[in-house]
Amino acid sequence: QKTSAQTSSHAHPIHSRLRSVFSDGYEGRVLRGLDEQQRDLTDTLHRVLRDGQSQSIALLGPRGCGKSAAVRKVLKDMRQVYTFPGFLDIHLDGRVHTSDISAVREIARQLYFRDDKNAEINFESELKKLKSPERAFRVVFDALRQSRSTSQSLVFVLDECDGFAQLQRQTLLYNLFDLTHSSRVRIAVIVISARMDMLELLEKRVRSRISQRSILFPPLVHANDVVEAVKDNMAAAVVDAPASVKADMEKWAGSASVRQVVEEYVNEGESIRSIFLCLAEALLLSPSLPPPPSMLNSAKERGKGGEVEGMLAEMSEVEATLAVAVLRLERRRAPYCGIAAVLAEYERFRVGNDRIGRSLPRSYLESVMTSMQRGGVIRLQQKGRAGKEWGVAVMKNEVEKVVERTYPAIHRWLRAP
Repeated sequence: QKTSAQTSSHAHPIHSRLRSVFSDGYEGRVLRGLDEQQRDLTDTLHRVLRDGQSQSIALLGPRGCGKSAAVRKVLKDMRQVYTFPGFLDIHLDGRVHTSDISAVREIARQLYFRDDKNAEINFESELKKLKSPERAFRVVFDALRQSRSTSQSLVFVLDECDGFAQLQRQTLLYNLFDLTHSSRVRIAVIVISARMDMLELLEKRVRSRISQRSILFPPLVHANDVVEAVKDNMAAAVVDAPASVKADMEKWAGSASVRQVVEEYVNEGESIRSIFLCLAEALLLSPSLPPPPSMLNSAKERGKGGEVEGMLAEMSEVEATLAVAVLRLERRRAPYCGIAAVLAEYERFRVGNDRIGRSLPRSYLESVMTSMQRGGVIRLQQKGRAGKEWGVAVMKNEVEKVVERTYPAIHRWLRAP
């Protein structure tokens, strides 16, 4: 009891820091297994910030695999390198900024109006007079080209970018990518999307302005990497804490109860984001540190509602196509539904359909299928050739509903002979 009381008395000041470390959006998150992806992104930004060469790049991978966290980490590192004149980073989200006008306002707010509220009011009144998004963009970007801020490089981060691709004429994307061809502005445009076909969603005129370079982020498959990431982030969170609290929390990060939660989530195909949010929930529920196993179980149960439904609702086009490939093989009663057969079926659809226009690496597709299998969307069939090839079976009704609602072209393929 004495130890618990001591821990609780020391724990309160760092509770919020611990929760922020494991909550979504934490800038200092320590990542594991993404060194190559972070290195490629860093090289891209060096070309803009150091060499003055404007760039655009797409970060593609399943939700929660670390794309946004990697961007935050790299931008934080870049601020330490490029201190003067530095750079401005502007963040937009396709789920939030659902019209060109709202995107323009947010760009203007982040660029110009952080300190001058009167300027923001004046801009809003002028913006209301503009009749078209194209004119609104012209006002902002003309000001951008002439602004004193152009002595700094600009980094645009477009999260959930497929949302912007749904806007009429893709005006935002065209204007941003067009800026990368201007000699008067040094700019990087970072596209983030869970849709592997993101670049194929772009109109022809937009594709003509983008570099077509992309970095693939694989889904999470190794529990050990996550456990080590939990330890790393915990150590960063309690670095200034009293020695007793630091020892308790580091012990908790490597405990059997945390490992059990991590392994369960990984085996079910959950993302590292979901795992960290579960730990954040346990920290929130617990009045003392470290949280007892009962708090972890409570946090896990609170986050369990509709796991498979959530994964299906967020199914990417590549995941949907792989699942439908399995359904088609099962319909034909193929004698062995192995990965080679699934990928061959997937490739036949990809080649004949404009919506999935790029051939992805086999290793990436295998990792996606592994994640789907662990998430309960597909499962292994134990049929011969153990360790060589593996087959899958799908939750047919649930997958069909999602595909019919979200991906009509794939659903038509499912119904085709």
